[in-house]
Amino acid sequence: MTEKQQREHWIDTLKAICIICVYIAHCESFYCPSYNISRLIVSPFYVNAFFFINGYLIVRKNFKNNRINRYRINKEYKEDFLNLLFKLALPTIAFSAIIYIPKNHFDFDLQNFCLSVLGGVSLWFTSALCISQLVIYTLFLSKRTNILPYVFITFLIFIVTNMFGDIRSKSAEEYFPWFWQTGLIYTPLMMLGGMYYTFEKRIDYYLNKPAIATAIFIILAGLMFLAGNGVNMYFLGLSGRSNILGYTTTLLSIISLIYITKRIANNKITDFIGKQSIVFYFLSGAVPSTLLFVINKLPYKNSYIVLAIYILLSITISYITTYIILRFFPFLLDIRKAIKKR
Repeated sequence: MTEKQQREHWIDTLKAICIICVYIAHCESFYCPSYNISRLIVSPFYVNAFFFINGYLIVRKNFKNNRINRYRINKEYKEDFLNLLFKLALPTIAFSAIIYIPKNHFDFDLQNFCLSVLGGVSLWFTSALCISQLVIYTLFLSKRTNILPYVFITFLIFIVTNMFGDIRSKSAEEYFPWFWQTGLIYTPLMMLGGMYYTFEKRIDYYLNKPAIATAIFIILAGLMFLAGNGVNMYFLGLSGRSNILGYTTTLLSIISLIYITKRIANNKITDFIGKQSIVFYFLSGAVPSTLLFVINKLPYKNSYIVLAIYILLSITISYITTYIILRFFPFLLDIRKAIKKR
């Protein structure tokens, strides 16, 4: 297996683990909101790792072959912007429209529909990711080949954005348009992913030392113990809220996850889920919320066994639906495919 194949494998495995954790958190919150065990465990990384890895991939694409040296607004920037538009923004709008009815319990309100779908409020992760990527692409116009200035500038953006005010409310109007504040706050985490790519061999060299890896796991376990015992930690997420302990826990959990996924054997199921993680995310709200009607008919309310069945069924249905979309409706993921075929 080549180095490129190894990298792609661990990235897909990491994405698969994270999207499965998204389903665990969603199903738990729908079925038994009083539970918070799994959400506490996965909250530091399950969404945050996607931003980190997305930054890793963006920096790898532009730094590996010196694409950054020729980054021009009418070519490389335009290419990246169009990919963002057709592969991320428009699919977000399309799937927001498709899942609107089941997600809103078959009620329809025109104003809310426009806000949720066109305003990017329905699917917060991909909306914020669009903003984050757009910021990164704009910064690349500077053609700086050193990753550190990008890290510094994005942390400055993080600080300034927090000065605009708190964004911890769940009111949809406060996130309009396209979770722009959340997206800006996530830019430094993306560039830290880029920094990991830049120093990957050196970082992995130290991570491969048993003493260092063990120390990281012990510190992470200690931080999670504190979080479980009432110490306030904020792990970014939808609100974009964070603090030092929460950010530290997030970074350590992502590094630990990378360490683990680079040691997991190849698997066709996780590879598929990882490669199509965006589609699974699009379905991660609608499928569990629709399936909940059936799950609530089962006996043993608030049962961990029923919750496990609920999670497994949600992932299975999403897996089948994703395959159908890829097979028969690929234009939902990039409208250019339909235009090209025509």
